[in-house]
Amino acid sequence: MGNRKFFGTDFPHMPCFRLYFKGFEKSLGRAYHMLEKKSGPEMGQNSTSMYSKEDSRYWILRLTKRSGDYWFKPQFRGERRWVNLGSVHKSEAARRASQFWQELRSNGWGMTAVSDEELSSSQEPNRQSDVTVGDYIAAFRDSVMINPRTFEIYLSKFRTIVSESMNIEGGADKHGTEGRLMWRKKVDGVSLSKITPKWVNQWKVMRLKSVPRPSYEKALRTVNNYMRNARNLFLPPNIKLIDLVLPHPLPLEGLEIAPHRPTRYQG
Repeated sequence: MGNRKFFGTDFPHMPCFRLYFKGFEKSLGRAYHMLEKKSGPEMGQNSTSMYSKEDSRYWILRLTKRSGDYWFKPQFRGERRWVNLGSVHKSEAARRASQFWQELRSNGWGMTAVSDEELSSSQEPNRQSDVTVGDYIAAFRDSVMINPRTFEIYLSKFRTIVSESMNIEGGADKHGTEGRLMWRKKVDGVSLSKITPKWVNQWKVMRLKSVPRPSYEKALRTVNNYMRNARNLFLPPNIKLIDLVLPHPLPLEGLEIAPHRPTRYQG
C-alpha cells in the first residue's frame, strides 16, 4: 500500500507505532475528560477564577464558616471587610455573596460589614465552642473520600470514647434502634472542644484501672484499638479538607498508643 508521511518523513506501515499513537490519543482523551469533570475543592481556588464576581460559583470556595454561618471577605476600593451571609448552607451563602457584591459595586460599603477588629473581638471567642461532634462527623462525611465501612468503624470507636469520657449512659437500650439513636444524639451534641487529649488520656487511665490484672493486656489492646481508629478521623490530610474552624488541640492530638505484648498464636 506504499509508505505514509509522518511529520514530512516517509514511514512504512508500522502497526506497533499506530497502536502506540492510538493508545496515547485515548489516554489524552481520558485525562481531558477527567479534568473537565472535576470541580470544587479538587481543582482548588483557581477553578473559580473563570467566573465573574457576579456569579455565585466565583464565591463558593471563598467562604469561611464562623459561628455557624458562612462569611466572606470582599475587597472594594482598597478596603476589605468581613461580611456575615446569614446562611449555614454553602450554595445559598455563595448566592448571597454574589448579590452582596453587586450591591457593593453600586452603593459602596454600608453597615452590613464589620472590620477585622470587630470580628476578632465579637466572633473569634465563639468559633471553637460551636463545633460539636455531630458537626465534625457531618463535615467529614461530606468532604473526605473514605470507604463507608471504614468510616463507620472510626465513628463507632470515637463515639464510644466520647460517651464513656463524658459519662453518657446508653443503658441496655443502647443497642436497640430507638435507644441507639437517642444515645448517638447525645454523643453528637457534645462540643468537640471538650474532648481534649488530656480528657481522652484520663478516660484511658480510668478504663484500665478497673480491669483485673489477668485481663489487663486484652483491655489495653482494646483501648489502643479505639484510640488508633478514632485518631484517623483527625489526620492532617483530612483536616485540610474540612470547612470548619476546629478547636486546638484536637482530640487525641499528641497522645501515644501504649505498647502491648503481641497476641500469641493459638493453632
